[in-house]
Amino acid sequence: IYKRTGKTMDLYMGLNILPIDSVRHTFTIIYGEGEKRQERLYEVFQKKGEIGHYMIDEKNSIVLDDFLFHNFKRVHSYKRIL
Repeated sequence: IYKRTGKTMDLYMGLNILPIDSVRHTFTIIYGEGEKRQERLYEVFQKKGEIGHYMIDEKNSIVLDDFLFHNFKRVHSYKRIL
């Protein structure tokens, strides 16, 4: 992690993506190592009938919309906190 003054810390991060079935995948974001290791478990699936529209299930009752643009090279998300 860097600030204007330079490097402030190193942080291990990892990403594991595994298929559940033909339309759903799990992905796990890993932060830290050893005793400080934290995992965030998610599931992603295409919204039925909508190409490029994906749903991210955070496994905590929150499901987010995500969209693929630019020939499927970028994911754009719009979040609104109420």
